[in-house]
Amino acid sequence: MATPRSVASHGLFLPSGGSCDYPLEEDVLLGVVYANGGMTGTFGTPDPGATSVLDRILSAVVSKVQLDGTTVGPALMPVVKRKLPKKEERVDADYQVTVSGSENVDATRRIAFGHVFRVEYSVEITLITPNGDQLTHLADHTVWREATRAVFMAPKPLAGVPEVKRLEIVEAPFLDRSLLSQGYDYDQIQLTVWTFENRSG
Repeated sequence: MATPRSVASHGLFLPSGGSCDYPLEEDVLLGVVYANGGMTGTFGTPDPGATSVLDRILSAVVSKVQLDGTTVGPALMPVVKRKLPKKEERVDADYQVTVSGSENVDATRRIAFGHVFRVEYSVEITLITPNGDQLTHLADHTVWREATRAVFMAPKPLAGVPEVKRLEIVEAPFLDRSLLSQGYDYDQIQLTVWTFENRSG
């Protein structure tokens, strides 16, 4: 495979060894220049029996947050994958982090001949704690937010999801005002994750 001179400047993840496996049309759109002038790429066609790309992204985010191990409250918090960032009474712990897709979870754009697409996924990481007043856990929330943000600021791919080529932290609510009346604080970090996917099957 060709070796690009300017992939890192676009925020894309470089595989080990410095080679690049991105579709050539998208590389052209991003202004990637190849040292030898060649533009060859590989990208996986999904296995129908495998889990979805989104499900693997959510699981990988859960793992990264678990490994960070930031504590809020009396003990290490569970990190769970859910459909929505919502605490289930009598099921969930008082202190919990949920990982879920956002309401508008994906957007697709054709980027190359041969059914290659760029898919943009939106993932929410939400810390949920009891809300007894407007001061308790404030410091915990700010520490958690900063530590969790730092985990995803490093230019490293998500383990187990080779389709992911870029990840960014985007604006998300600090202590969602609309949910304060429910007796819990919802502190959220949102990620945008870009993949290249082949849908020729």
